[in-house]
Amino acid sequence: MSWLEDIERVYEYACPDGHIVGWEGAEKDRGPNPTCHCGKATEYQGFSPVVVSTVTKVAYEQNGRLAYRISSGKGEPTYMSRTRYEMNQTGKINEHYTADFKAAQKRGETV
Repeated sequence: MSWLEDIERVYEYACPDGHIVGWEGAEKDRGPNPTCHCGKATEYQGFSPVVVSTVTKVAYEQNGRLAYRISSGKGEPTYMSRTRYEMNQTGKINEHYTADFKAAQKRGETV
């Protein structure tokens, strides 16, 4: 579990009078409990949660067009065509369709 010990977070300690003392750092660097500003010893209470920002991108096909469902874990997901996504990333327009949709376009069967 060495990678867990490397995560920096804020550890919270409390003295008997109710004062909260915070210490920021990694688990491996944590030493003895700090003393409160009132001079009393403190006890470990816990640590503040670490916010992890993960983005998931799921590719899917709908009506011959390739698209992405992008979720940041905060609120509603974003649905974006692969063409628009790559245009935002590179600035170039490359249309992305399935092989069947491209064949139907060549035959003039799509709108």
